[in-house]
Amino acid sequence: MRKPVKFRLLFLVAALVIYVVGAHLLPEHISAESWSMSLLVEHAEWQRLLAVTGLFFGVMPLLYWYCVIRMGQQAWWKLLLIFSLSSLIARYTYPEDIAQYFEFITWLRYPIIAVLLALELYLMVTICRSLWAARNLTGDPRLHMLAQYQVEHSDIAQGADAKVDGVDAKVDATSESHSTEQKASAKAAKQLELALTFAHEPASWYYAIPRLTRNHTPALANIVLRSATRSHFFMVLAALLLGAVGSYVLLADWSVTAATLVATFIAYGSVMFVANYRVSRYYSLYLSGNSLVINNGWWGFCAIDRTVIARCERGSWSLEDDSEGLFIGRKPCNIKIQLTQPQHYFSGIATMKDAVSTIYLTVDDSQRVVAQLTEETVLNVA
Repeated sequence: MRKPVKFRLLFLVAALVIYVVGAHLLPEHISAESWSMSLLVEHAEWQRLLAVTGLFFGVMPLLYWYCVIRMGQQAWWKLLLIFSLSSLIARYTYPEDIAQYFEFITWLRYPIIAVLLALELYLMVTICRSLWAARNLTGDPRLHMLAQYQVEHSDIAQGADAKVDGVDAKVDATSESHSTEQKASAKAAKQLELALTFAHEPASWYYAIPRLTRNHTPALANIVLRSATRSHFFMVLAALLLGAVGSYVLLADWSVTAATLVATFIAYGSVMFVANYRVSRYYSLYLSGNSLVINNGWWGFCAIDRTVIARCERGSWSLEDDSEGLFIGRKPCNIKIQLTQPQHYFSGIATMKDAVSTIYLTVDDSQRVVAQLTEETVLNVA
């Protein structure tokens, strides 16, 4: 298991334990006396309250920063998510005398969201234009977004490098150009992440409706995935149906509107799971232009430039053989793809991305995959 994934799982387990244990440690009632240091000595409920507060708003953000942001190389602004989650849990688990103060914090998320939306508005408009311009293109919309923003990022980097290619370039100019390149690179990366997230919506309909994929590039081979089986598909659909009906029954007495919204949201998930099934079964591994596209179901994918494939070989590998490699498919894997430079693997509807240098796959026709990619590698080297 790769290190970023391992630390994300560690954080999820730690978060579950901290929130559950913290909720049980909190007192039901607390003394209404004015705050003083003597409260910590005389009242055990205040000691428990402060301890849980330290866990929610001290330990949890630190864990998130280390396990998700630092180890996973994610954006810093995502720390707001964990503070918002802790505030929401505190609002409904703290003693009523204290919980009422978190009402202001729960409302505070709205102006924060408004500011973030204002800052991202330009990017969203740009991305929506790109999606609209790509409406008549064939193939996975995510690949069109990936190709477009990677090209723009490459052009920005080349333009910045061109400014310092002259013999008489000064150090200050070089430093300024490097700073400009970094800012442009960060902006392009942000645009790419948002573009891929938005592109998942039209892409889900593209794969869920068979007629839309009638001209799709044929698969090079099929990755052996559990989500590609009909039994898994029908079990997921049955679970979605039960979840939609059950949520409506449970919430109808409280609010028919809320019950309808929740049930509709759960039922709408069937589009993504139909797409997940069809991608896993028919389009898990294929060649598109100059890219090798790998779909780990609907929830994870990467498009590898074939020029960075160093070698592709057959064999048998398990998780114990390479803790930092990306494993996709049933174990053991029978294909190993070694890259000359890391490529991004996007997961969680492109909300997470990890750099991978070695990819292991379990495919139903390993000989064909190796023959095709080895031929491409030889041509690229030549």
